[in-house]
Amino acid sequence: MCYACIYQRMTETELKNKLLETGIFIDNEWLDKYVELVVSNQGTSYTRFKTQNHHIIPVCYYRNRSIEVDNSINNLVTLLLKDHLLAHCYLVLSSDNKQFKANMFYAICFISGLEVDDTKVIELVDSDLSVYQEAYEQGRISAYSNNPMFDEVKKAHHDRVMRSTEVSSQISQTMKNKIASGDLFDEEHCRNLSKSAKLRCYAYKDVSVKRILKSDAEKYFNDGWRVPYYDNTYAISKSTIAPNIIEQKTERKSSRDRSERVCWIHNESTCKIVPLSKLEEFISLGWIKGSGVHQDSESRKRIYTEEVRKKLSVSNKGHSPANKGIPCSEEQKKKLSEHFKGTRWMNNGIIQKQVQQLEIKDYIDKGFTFGILKRPRKEGDEDCENS
Repeated sequence: MCYACIYQRMTETELKNKLLETGIFIDNEWLDKYVELVVSNQGTSYTRFKTQNHHIIPVCYYRNRSIEVDNSINNLVTLLLKDHLLAHCYLVLSSDNKQFKANMFYAICFISGLEVDDTKVIELVDSDLSVYQEAYEQGRISAYSNNPMFDEVKKAHHDRVMRSTEVSSQISQTMKNKIASGDLFDEEHCRNLSKSAKLRCYAYKDVSVKRILKSDAEKYFNDGWRVPYYDNTYAISKSTIAPNIIEQKTERKSSRDRSERVCWIHNESTCKIVPLSKLEEFISLGWIKGSGVHQDSESRKRIYTEEVRKKLSVSNKGHSPANKGIPCSEEQKKKLSEHFKGTRWMNNGIIQKQVQQLEIKDYIDKGFTFGILKRPRKEGDEDCENS
C-alpha cells in the first residue's frame, strides 16, 4: 500500500521537529540522514517479498511510556529491507537514550541476524546492505513456494476439510471450552478488544471495505473513501458499497444445491434436515417428521420432553457460562441502568417483561397487566411465615 496516496507528504523540517519533540533524539548528522531516508520513501509502494512497513517513531517509544502505539498511516512508511535496516542504524546513532538504543539493537538483530553495538552499527552503515536485501527476497520466495497452500489443489482440499461440519463443530466446541474456562478471553483481553474496536471505524471505496483508525477518518474521506463515522450524512447501503463482495458471499452461502426441498426429521436422540425425496425412506426406519422441538403458543418458549431435558442436563454438566464470575464494568452498569430506566414490569399470566413507557399501550392491548408474576408458594412457606 502506498501511504503517500492518503496523507500529505511531510517535509524534512516538519519530520525532524516531530522527532525532536519526543525527547529521545539528538540533533546530529544521523538524524538528518534518517529524516532524508523517510521523506524520500514516502511514495514507495508495497512490493511483495521486497518491502516492509516501518514505524517512523518506533513502537518501543510508545511501549516504554505505556501509551498506545501510533499505527496510523502518518507514522508508517514502506521501505526496502536494506533501507529498513539502514533506518534502524540511523535511529541508534541519533539517540543517547540507553533503553531506546537497546531496543534498536534488538530490531537490527531481528532484521539482519547480527549482534551489534555502536561501533558495529557504523560499520554496518558503510557496508553493502544489498546482500541482506537479496537474502531476504530469496528466503521469502523460497518459503512461499514451499508452502502447501501455494498449491491450488492442496489449498482447495484444505478449505474443504476445514469447512466440513465435523471439523467446524470440533473447532467450535474447543473455542467454547476455552472461553468457559477463561483460557481464551480473560477480563483484560476483553477490555483490550473493546478498546481496540472503539478506536476503529469502517471505510468504503468501490468494492473495497476496510476498518481504519478513527484518527485517519478525515484522510481517507479526503482521498475519496466513504467514511460514515466522519460523514454522518452518508447512509450505508451494502448493495451500493460493495456489490461484488456481497455477490461473492451469496455464492458461498448458495454453494449447496438448494433446488430440492428439505424438511426436518427426528428420533429419540437427534434431529436433522433431509431431502423430501428421502422422507419416506427415513420414516420407514423409525424417524418422525418434524424437528421434535415445540413451542408454547402463548409464551413462545420451547417445550422439551423429559428425555430431552435429561440429555441436555448431561451434555451441559460441568460447563459454565462464558461470562460466569466476570462482574459488569461501571460502563456496562451505566448502559443497563439507562436502558431499563423508566420501564415497568408487565405480565400476561405466563410471561413477564420490563416494558418501555412508549410500548405500554401496545402491551395492554395484547392482554398484559402491570406487575410481576407471583412465585408459586412452596410447601413449608406458610409454616415459616407463621413461625
